[in-house]
Amino acid sequence: MPNNDTLKALLHNARLIYQVKTVHILSDLSSPNPAVNTVNDQMNTFFGHLSNPKLWSEPITFDRGKISQEILNISSVKSDQVDLYLKNTRSFLETMEDQVLKAALQRVATTPTQPMNLRTIDALNQTTRTLEGRLDHFANAGNDLRRDPTFSPLASRQASLLSTYTELLTNNAIESTQSKVNTVNQWKTMFGNMTDTALFLRLYPKYNDFLAKQTEASDQPVVLTKGALTNNQQALDALAVTMVKLDREVSKYADAGVDWAQDTRYQGLKDACPTILSAYRLALFNDTVEATTTVIEEIQKAGNQIAASTSKDDFLDQYSAFNDLMKNQTPATT
Repeated sequence: MPNNDTLKALLHNARLIYQVKTVHILSDLSSPNPAVNTVNDQMNTFFGHLSNPKLWSEPITFDRGKISQEILNISSVKSDQVDLYLKNTRSFLETMEDQVLKAALQRVATTPTQPMNLRTIDALNQTTRTLEGRLDHFANAGNDLRRDPTFSPLASRQASLLSTYTELLTNNAIESTQSKVNTVNQWKTMFGNMTDTALFLRLYPKYNDFLAKQTEASDQPVVLTKGALTNNQQALDALAVTMVKLDREVSKYADAGVDWAQDTRYQGLKDACPTILSAYRLALFNDTVEATTTVIEEIQKAGNQIAASTSKDDFLDQYSAFNDLMKNQTPATT
C-alpha cells in the first residue's frame, strides 16, 4: 500500500479544526447565512471524498507547508469574522482540489459506475422531475414558488447538492444500497401526491437535508488508526477536542444568563487564544516541536477540567490555565 499517512494525518486534523471553528462561527451568527451553509456543504463533500479507499491507491504528492498554512488560516479566524472564515475555507478547498482531489478523482473515475449507484441516480432524476411537476402545478394554481425569493435559496442548494451527490455516485466515491434507492423513491412518492403548498415548503428543505447527509463524510473519513498517529498529531487531536469542550462551556453559561460580551476577562482570553493556538499548531504541523505523552495528557486534562467547571469564575480560571499551557509549549521566537 502507498504511504499517504502524513497527508491523511494533516487532513484528519483539518477536519477536527474545521468542525470546532464552524461551531464557533455558527454560535455567533445572529441569523442564518446561506454562504456559510454552502461552504459547509462543500467541506462535507470534500471530506466525503476521503472515505473512498481508491483515492489512496497511489501516493499523492502535496505541499505540506501550504496545506498546513491553509489549515492554520482557518483555525486562526475569530468567531465574529464570518467573511474571513468563508475566504479561508474556500482557499483551503481550492488547495485541496489542486493538490489532492484533481488527479486522484480522475483515477477513480476510470472505474465504471456501480449498478446500485446507477439505480440511485435514476431515482434521484425521477424525484427531481416529480418536484418540477409539483412546482408547475402550484404555479398554474397561482402560487409560483420559483418567483418566491424565500424559495430560491432552497432550490439553489438542492441543485448544488444533487450535482455533488450524483458526481460521488457516478465516480463510485460512495456506494449506494437498495435501502437508499427505496428512500429516494419514497421522497418521490411523497412529493408526487402533494397538493398543499405549506406542506411542500416544510418538506422541501428536509429533502435537501437528506441529500446533504448523503454527501457528508463518514465518522472515520480518513482511514488512520490512533496507533498510526505521531505524538504531534495526537496533540492536535487533543487540542481540537479541548476546544469543543471549551465552546460547550461558553454556551452553557450563556444559556444560564452570563453576558460574555460584557465580561472583559473572557474577552481577553478569547482574543488571545487563537493567536496562541495558531503558533503551537504551526509548530506541531511543521514538527518544530515534539509533543510528549505528558503534554498530550496535560491538554486532555485541561479539556476535562474546563468541561467540569462549576462556576463562571472556575471556567475562566481553567480557560486561563489552558492558554498558559499553550504558551509554554510554543518555542520562543527571536
